[in-house]
Amino acid sequence: MWQLGKYREAQAMACEMRLLARIHGLFVAETHAIRIELLCRVSQGDLAPCLQLSAEARGILAFCGLQGSPLEQALRASEADVHAQKTEYAEARTLYLQTVAKEAPLA
Repeated sequence: MWQLGKYREAQAMACEMRLLARIHGLFVAETHAIRIELLCRVSQGDLAPCLQLSAEARGILAFCGLQGSPLEQALRASEADVHAQKTEYAEARTLYLQTVAKEAPLA
């Protein structure tokens, strides 16, 4: 939904998905739902809760032993986008560099 520009609908669905995933102990699904909510908020310019959402999602991934996973890298890239939109360019650059450094080399 969020890819189609229907951010409010997608955000509501992500919140519902997050709740259901939490109830059923589906940690990775919960993290995906948080990321979708984060992307919707960034797209709407609602940046205030985004860094907290990302930290929460990365905490869940760490709990699952999935540090450095592609999902965590996507969350870090989203965090970098938030910092860039807030004109916090040094923080954005640091996160972008961390993301690039952890990506697999093309070979």
